[in-house]
Amino acid sequence: MLERSGVAPSVGAVVVTWSGLDHARECLRSLLRSHYPDLRVCLVDNGSPLNIGRTLAAEFPPVEVIRLEDNGGYAAGCNAGLRWAQDRGIDYALLLNDDTIADPGMVSALVDRAHSLGGAIVAPKILHSSEAGAVWSTGGRIRRPWFKADHIASDVADSDEARQVEWASGCALMVPVPLLSRVGVLDERYFLYLEDVDWCLRALRHGVPVWYEPAAKLWHEVSSSVDDLDNRSVRYYSYRNHYLLAFTHSGWVGRFWFSLHFTITWAKIAARTAFFPRYRRDGWYHARTRAMFDFLRGRFGRAPYDDPEPAMTSEVRVA
Repeated sequence: MLERSGVAPSVGAVVVTWSGLDHARECLRSLLRSHYPDLRVCLVDNGSPLNIGRTLAAEFPPVEVIRLEDNGGYAAGCNAGLRWAQDRGIDYALLLNDDTIADPGMVSALVDRAHSLGGAIVAPKILHSSEAGAVWSTGGRIRRPWFKADHIASDVADSDEARQVEWASGCALMVPVPLLSRVGVLDERYFLYLEDVDWCLRALRHGVPVWYEPAAKLWHEVSSSVDDLDNRSVRYYSYRNHYLLAFTHSGWVGRFWFSLHFTITWAKIAARTAFFPRYRRDGWYHARTRAMFDFLRGRFGRAPYDDPEPAMTSEVRVA
């Protein structure tokens, strides 16, 4: 682990939660077992209906808790944590999903890599928590011209080699806090999905590389937070945010291609809606239509569907 003048850089781990009491509890426990000497931990309770933050604050006194009254999406929760890190003069901010478990040596490995690069966003090797040895992500790539963001997974030959990538999953990202003045915070218009890709691509535009560090390991219960959502919301965010990402980052050739694709898709939707009544009654199909319409009129943020609230358990104390 690299040190400056004999003092390790400070790291602020930011765990964002909305409905994952048990997950967040295990994530915090793993961070508190970290070998890193100057690690501070912040839990962002992103407007949870059950006030998870109050419960976990009582269980984990070393952890600082930020309670947001409304759920502004994953980006908003992360941004609250980034502001916390800035206000406290922390050197590196580490954003984490609540359904992750950190290896005790993960933070040290991430700091070493970021320090050696002189300023970069760095991501760990992310493994499936339910599949022993299975790798979920070693960074990401963009498939063009479709502008599809794919994870580079376990079948790649260089999963044990550090390398620069186009983007990395927002479930675990470390950023030098001073670089936020150049890159900015996450775009809250996305609410959920692809805000991490947007942030990484924006960083690259400002000369800040994104790196994958295989020595840093994290276990992730993939899609556990998505399981709490209305499936129409998932479809809505996927379509609306894909267009937002593409029109923001794909350049004029990409924007022309997506404008053509958008027009053709809209024509298909109109024809199906007009001539096949079953599509008008199909909520799953309607979610895509609503996503495209909202993108066209510039409506972003939360999906227009009521996601189910997390189930009450005996372990949760409501304020």
